Amino acid sequence: MKQVKILFAIVAGFLFPALSNASDSSEKITEKRSSQPYHSIIVLGNAQIKLVQDEMPGLSLSGTKDQLMNMSTYLRNDTLYIIQTNNYDVNGKRTKISVNVDNLTLLDVKGNTLVEADGYINTDILSIKVDKGAVVSLDVRALKVKSEILGCGSVRLSGTVGTFLSDCEGCGMIDLAEMRVLDRAI
Repeated sequence: MKQVKILFAIVAGFLFPALSNASDSSEKITEKRSSQPYHSIIVLGNAQIKLVQDEMPGLSLSGTKDQLMNMSTYLRNDTLYIIQTNNYDVNGKRTKISVNVDNLTLLDVKGNTLVEADGYINTDILSIKVDKGAVVSLDVRALKVKSEILGCGSVRLSGTVGTFLSDCEGCGMIDLAEMRVLDRAI
């Protein structure tokens, strides 16, 4: 009986710190990351992204400590990369990322990512590439928009554009029901 109590004390001594750290790992935190200006965004992974029309470049990430550690963001030339290094979701909750954009020219999204706009995206020419289940839903004001869907992604656009071009391979979907296209070349 004495051995059982000692064994229980040892096991409890190891589990208590691990369980107390586990509760901290599910706590939501927000981290701001600054950046030089960019006009292209490439996303790979599983996230919930909100694009905000703003002249000041930068982004804000919200999630658990583990989720934020697994989100790598870096700038190469004129392109902001948002890469999920490990598909780590807590109870199916995606990492939330708010990205400031100004004159966005390319949005390339791969993976189970949802991209939405807070307000409208104002730009001259926008190219949207979607792959591997990504969903992009934007309100756009542009001279020209080109959309390319590979696999089972989807693009839902609203707003006004001069010209719209699209290419859809696989089981993807393009929804333009709320978009005014002045010259449609589908």
